[in-house]
Amino acid sequence: MRSGSAGAIVRGVVLAAVCGAALVSAQVPLTIVDPNLQPVQRLDPPVPPASIADSPRPSPANGITATPGRGSAPVVDPPAPVVQLQVRTPAHVPVGKPVPYRITVTNTSTAKALRLKLRMPWPDGAEAMTRCEPRAENVGEATDKQPLPPLKELSWAVGDLERGQSKTYELTFKPAPATKKVSGTAYVSFEYGAKVETAVDAPKLEVARTADERVAIGELMTVKVAVTNPTPVAVANVRLTEVVPPAEAEFRTDPKAEQPPGQPGVRVWDLGTLAPGQSKIVQYQLKTRRAGELVTSSTAVGADATASNTSRTKVLSPGLHLALTGPPTATPKGAAEYLAEVRNTGTLPLTDVALVLDVPEELTITRRTNGMKKDSGRPTWIVPRLEPGEAQQFKIECVPGQGVAGRKLLKASAQDGRGRVAKQSAEAATDFVGKAEVSWQTKFDSIRVGVGRQGTLIVAVKNHGAETEKALRLRVKLPPEVKYVGNNGVYPATLENAVVLFPAQTLPPGKAAEFIVTYEGKSPGTGRFELTLEADSLGKALTKEQEVLVER
Repeated sequence: MRSGSAGAIVRGVVLAAVCGAALVSAQVPLTIVDPNLQPVQRLDPPVPPASIADSPRPSPANGITATPGRGSAPVVDPPAPVVQLQVRTPAHVPVGKPVPYRITVTNTSTAKALRLKLRMPWPDGAEAMTRCEPRAENVGEATDKQPLPPLKELSWAVGDLERGQSKTYELTFKPAPATKKVSGTAYVSFEYGAKVETAVDAPKLEVARTADERVAIGELMTVKVAVTNPTPVAVANVRLTEVVPPAEAEFRTDPKAEQPPGQPGVRVWDLGTLAPGQSKIVQYQLKTRRAGELVTSSTAVGADATASNTSRTKVLSPGLHLALTGPPTATPKGAAEYLAEVRNTGTLPLTDVALVLDVPEELTITRRTNGMKKDSGRPTWIVPRLEPGEAQQFKIECVPGQGVAGRKLLKASAQDGRGRVAKQSAEAATDFVGKAEVSWQTKFDSIRVGVGRQGTLIVAVKNHGAETEKALRLRVKLPPEVKYVGNNGVYPATLENAVVLFPAQTLPPGKAAEFIVTYEGKSPGTGRFELTLEADSLGKALTKEQEVLVER
């Protein structure tokens, strides 16, 4: 609007349109939808989440559980554009003055308006047009000196309008002579379309398996199989087949599984239809039969979809070996050392392995490996954990009691704390070879004796060993100061060349014998008795000298 225009702009007409031309006095959105287009939508009905009542509750080891599938997203139509049309002109102008128009087209919505067109039929009462900015498509340039004659209609190609964008058009008309008013109407139209896409998805299944990595032979293992539909389309008629080598493991009872005739190592579960994003989980148990590596497989088959997976489980076998060794022979006073070894000969770790020894009462333990405890009076060791191939050794030293001889038997037993292996036992026998061990003592009843008076020499011999001394012999050589009178003891003797001879005697273990020599003083002086004791157990004869004083 030029400032030189006569009269103030006090009157206007507001038009608003959506897809089409309209003349209104306020904003009124209209909607026209291309019949070839449609809003974004899904043709399949949304899948409601599975409720607790709908999902079966499995037993702790067997059964089928299901997770809810993905429901279809709600349909949200894009916003429709709203275009506002404002036409402004003065309410009054003086006679002979031009009539200005200002037309503004505005996109007042958040959506883009496409291919807008503005048209305006020639105003009633207008003789010519002196200004048109921007110029209409069907008119030339108009000036005050060369106004445009009346036309049927003015039109503009506005184009696209972004959110909040507007365009303004200014026109000036010359009123016809003697006219009382100039009346003009503007129209705006535009296009609005909605685009939709439909994805074509192939059905697909995924199988995930979890199983115990290690299990002992004969024990139960748990297998969990999850069959999932990761696609946005449902997969119907899904069946899960589990295959297990029947010689290596057996299925536990599951009422929901089918066993094909003649196939003990196969079970089949009917999972029905898997909704988009839904998973169904099958859980069952196997009892292992043989050590080694157990390979089990899963195959899920549905409408135009197949998936499979396998898992490997190490089936471990327990094994325990016990060995007990000791010396085959030992002396009664020597210590006998025994070695017990427990070894894990299986592939399964063992826990709380107990080693127990039975030691004869005649033997006393003098040394042992640390950690020994007495369980019911028996030496016991506990190994907290014994890995496959690992061994631990335990030692004890035993000595026999006084006079103990002969064959003594030690016994050992071992077993793990969980009873996975049979109780192991071992024995070790030792012959304690005894021998005679003699000692002697000599004494006089008096170390002084007068000439013509008698004295006594006593020789005491004792067998401290475990065997009988069978050849005990004693010789006593008399000094010249005395003469032999006789033998008052229980053992007889003979005299040969001033030597008193006692014949060989036997002496049982722990027994003592006294040999007595009675003599008489013959001449004053110090008499020196020479004693010799011989025995098989001695090896070398024992000798001793004893002195006696002969007085007048």
